[in-house]
Amino acid sequence: MKFLSQITRKLPFFHKLYALNDQVQRLETHVHELQELINECTISKDPRRSVLEYDYLRKTGRILDLNHPRTFNEKLQWLKLYDNPASKTPFVDKCRVRDWIRDQFGEQYLIPLLGVWNHFDEIDFSLLPDRFVIKSNNGSGDRVIVRDRKTLDIFSLKQHFARCLSSDYAKTAMELCYHGIQPKILVEKLMEENGKPLYDYKFICIHGKAVYCWIDIDRFTDHRRNIYDMNWERQPFTIQYPSSERTFSKPKNFEKMIEIAERCSAAFIHVRVDLYNIDGKIFFSEMTFYSEAGYGTFIPEEYDRKLGELIHLPDISPEGCHD
Repeated sequence: MKFLSQITRKLPFFHKLYALNDQVQRLETHVHELQELINECTISKDPRRSVLEYDYLRKTGRILDLNHPRTFNEKLQWLKLYDNPASKTPFVDKCRVRDWIRDQFGEQYLIPLLGVWNHFDEIDFSLLPDRFVIKSNNGSGDRVIVRDRKTLDIFSLKQHFARCLSSDYAKTAMELCYHGIQPKILVEKLMEENGKPLYDYKFICIHGKAVYCWIDIDRFTDHRRNIYDMNWERQPFTIQYPSSERTFSKPKNFEKMIEIAERCSAAFIHVRVDLYNIDGKIFFSEMTFYSEAGYGTFIPEEYDRKLGELIHLPDISPEGCHD
């Protein structure tokens, strides 16, 4: 009886030991599965493809099947490598695209340009207005809004643009359309409406048709994102950021904005066309071929597949594709 009593007292210990052993076995299984995923993602004849597959796994936790892409994000990855990236270069270069917009639509759709420079040290800030926007032509998300030139930290700004001008999205994000862009710095007029920052109206265009438009809210504080269809009906999903409960009216001349977005996208399988609207007056912002670099989180997740179903890729094998 004494022996049984001792065994009974030790039962909780054995239960814990058994549970711990079970957890170790499951962890070993997960490690083995992860190693198989990594091995699978690195078996490719094209080293650029291997990099893209590895990055996709690292950022999403999923295998990227470029032979059979199905979701929106997967198809953006395919487009990065195999949809003639060089044809997009003039449209992602923020200097060259201005010439195209001017030819297609007219100067009135361009934000006034205050200067273009090859090197930061060439800029004479004393000749610029108190308020402006400064950005590179070869990157994304690097613009700096200056609201008071007199308080501008020139040293920090110079460091920022040293990084921007030396970056190469063709290497860091496999967005090959950025390859070969000669880096420059642009300064544009700061566009506002009643002293407030403008909303970017970002049109997702697929096969020359605008299908959705999103707007970003409180981008630098509590970032929210609302998505609308072309009838300005709020959609039940968002990408990367939670939606806002605020109500936004359809902008004036929205149909004209759709027309401009579709003309900009006519030659491409997919592109996002960003526009501003100041009381009905439309201004071009930029064209982006890989929203969120093709890693955006869809909320809910099913819309990644639904949006991907709208993109019809050419019936060709990626292994046989070239730039």
